[in-house]
Amino acid sequence: MIRTAWVLYGKFNTIVKTALWFICTGKRVVGLDVISMARIYVHNFTELMVTVNGSAAAKGEVAVLDTVADLYRTSIQHVESVMEQVEQLTEMISEEDKLNAMKRIVLQRTEAVNFLHEPSGLEIVVGKQKELINLLQNISARVWNMSERTDGNPFVNVSRSRWIWRFLDAQYWTELLEDETNVLVLYETKLYDAQYWQFLTYKVAPVKLALFLVVGITGNGLLLITFVRHKEKRTLANSMLINVTAVDCVQLVTNVLLHYLLVISLLKFSSSSCKLFYFFSYLLFAVSTHSVAIISFQRFVAIRQLPSFAWYHQSQKTKYVLIAIVWGIGLILSVSHAAAAYGKNELCYAVWSGNASTMFTGDFITLYVVPLLITAVFSGLTACRIRRSAREIPEATGQEQLQHCRMVSSRVLFALTFLIVVSYGPFYLFSLLTCVNECSFSIRGTNLISLITYHLRFVNCCLNPIVVFKLSKRYKGYIKRYCGQRKVQPVTNSSSSIQTTL
Repeated sequence: MIRTAWVLYGKFNTIVKTALWFICTGKRVVGLDVISMARIYVHNFTELMVTVNGSAAAKGEVAVLDTVADLYRTSIQHVESVMEQVEQLTEMISEEDKLNAMKRIVLQRTEAVNFLHEPSGLEIVVGKQKELINLLQNISARVWNMSERTDGNPFVNVSRSRWIWRFLDAQYWTELLEDETNVLVLYETKLYDAQYWQFLTYKVAPVKLALFLVVGITGNGLLLITFVRHKEKRTLANSMLINVTAVDCVQLVTNVLLHYLLVISLLKFSSSSCKLFYFFSYLLFAVSTHSVAIISFQRFVAIRQLPSFAWYHQSQKTKYVLIAIVWGIGLILSVSHAAAAYGKNELCYAVWSGNASTMFTGDFITLYVVPLLITAVFSGLTACRIRRSAREIPEATGQEQLQHCRMVSSRVLFALTFLIVVSYGPFYLFSLLTCVNECSFSIRGTNLISLITYHLRFVNCCLNPIVVFKLSKRYKGYIKRYCGQRKVQPVTNSSSSIQTTL
């Protein structure tokens, strides 16, 4: 019996040493060894106590007067206490391993998911995060329960190692649970934003773009047909208007249809094709806005009849020179965008984030402010000249017709200028505010404003021909003639009218 007691004493020391090793390492395998040895120890010592004092003494139902037996029973209680504590800690280590594995899964899925294009992937991330929080809640509840049950346990006093302390700190798990709950709220917000973006992109945008294509191509197509079929409309004054109409037709296909396919990732771009796409995209925008500026310059020169610009009225090649100048300006301005664009993972990006502020500032100045100022200055000077000449022109049928034509062309020019302000202004201002001034908007607000301002640029392409048809009776007459209503009125043969009116 003494030999058995001595063996059990050695096992007790082994259990204590192994338990301390478990505390120092925090290894689950060591904890399982402690539990296994503790169970064997309790079983063997219980049998010894039964042999010495009977089953009742071992169970603690009667007082034990034997000091040795009482000491052995105390050692059993200590081992049972250690075993219970190690069991709790081992289970929590196992749950923490599951928690960390789930965190890695959530992180991997988050990095792999394109939040805007893959809301289904985000739904999986949200589901995994909810599972993670449920597991955290179980661990937190276990820690609080352990902290209440282990008060006065001597093993707890030595189990504060850097591997084990967190399982005894209820506040640590409470804070971790709050952090992960905040992450879940963030993921749910991103999911809602992605679903909102999907609605805008796949439900609202196709309807708007289809409307742009139908209205824009129909209106610009009819205007081009008018210029092709009626030679008298292909004047120097109308040369830039023809150029704008042709550019708008191409722009509706390139910047509406192709850009939409790019947004929904149906088109796969290499680096070179991405640069080519943005080159032509900004080339068309630049030519369109600067063409209206050149129209205002044409009107000013034609109305003033300046001697220094006599070549302007006499040479038939002037219109080709002006068109070449406009396209040259567009080529120069679009080269920088071609250089800044890049392809990555078969997706096309307009500019690196580090260069965004510089690019958008340049776009705001060169594609919006400069052509708008040119148009406003020359249009204002032309309008003043027309009003002044109205009082000086004698009352005659031909002069009245000339004056009327000039007023109509001025209204057309002012309408085109207003369309530039309304169509292009919001897009460039929003880009400037978000990138240069770093104004922060919610993701939903950013997506909505981006969609509206980007599509506003194509309103210009759709409304340009409508403005011309609405304000000019001649163009309106041609359209009615095409529709079979009536014949257009004869065109005046006044050379001055041809040169100074749209």
